[in-house]
Amino acid sequence: MDESLTICKKIPANGANRQNNDIKVSVTVLTYNHEKYIRQALDSILMQRTNFSYEALVGDDASHDGTPEILREYAEKYPQIIRLFLRGKNLGASRNAYELTIRARGEYLAALDGDDFWTDPDKLQIQADFLDAHKEFIGCVHDYETVDEEGRSQGKKRISWISEKKIFALKDFKGVVLPGHSLTIMKRNIFKEPQHDYTIVYKAHPMICDRTGALLYLALGSFFRIERSMGAYRRVRNKSGSNLTSTLYLGDEDHLYNDYLYTDRLQSYAESVLHVDGGFEIRKRELFAGVLCRFFLRPSGEKFKIIKEMLKNAQAPALYLLTVPYNVIKKLYIKFIYK
Repeated sequence: MDESLTICKKIPANGANRQNNDIKVSVTVLTYNHEKYIRQALDSILMQRTNFSYEALVGDDASHDGTPEILREYAEKYPQIIRLFLRGKNLGASRNAYELTIRARGEYLAALDGDDFWTDPDKLQIQADFLDAHKEFIGCVHDYETVDEEGRSQGKKRISWISEKKIFALKDFKGVVLPGHSLTIMKRNIFKEPQHDYTIVYKAHPMICDRTGALLYLALGSFFRIERSMGAYRRVRNKSGSNLTSTLYLGDEDHLYNDYLYTDRLQSYAESVLHVDGGFEIRKRELFAGVLCRFFLRPSGEKFKIIKEMLKNAQAPALYLLTVPYNVIKKLYIKFIYK
């Protein structure tokens, strides 16, 4: 194994209930500097009422706060459920998630970030029962609430790239839209018998893998939304960089072009490996409009070079230019609705 992936301290699970075929659901938990929130996240997993065995694979990506100590405490107290992976050095969210996923032993996969939490003790049971009964779906999602850093409800605030459709298929993806927030998703474990090279999960982008995962699954089937709120997404606004959105976007002049490059990698994989159309041209035109607007607001030779490169690689350059007004208006509308 690559030394960068060394598990510094893996606390073994109780062998009595840990046979591979005993695990119905594997929950992957990504943590990085979540000292303030991780107890609530883990407690929301441990409170689950199920008639099956489940496991929680917790991957801490070299936190430099008190998160690892809290994780050791929980792993020692609940060895029959928690499998702890403490990274020797920072891998990035995508590689951390991939390494947990390929070690998951469950028939189904669920996920929870270390600063979010579940609110319904029957969440895992409800979703597993649904997938047992509906083989036609590759996964299912549920409703969720949004809370602030202190856990206070923010009402019906939603995320612009999270769909609320009852049935979400590949045609709805459009290169960026997701069937549900990661904390709401349960899906079949396709990683146990992979049909393709799934290292694209971390190779496409070191920090973003939700869109990559969505593509892999939507190429195989659709998601169903259960109209029941069973989790909370925490909107963390700080300048520490521990929040992924702030790390990737705040103060990053090139974030739109970097997003374009990520989208282009996914499009290439979708077409050459999965042989599907993920609607990536729609997303790339949106990103082009954003880059063009930034150029007009603050011109630079580097931005002009990026614009030329995007048009050069476009399947229909004229369409990129013609749809700029529409995409600008769409962006302003989304900002107003989801502010």
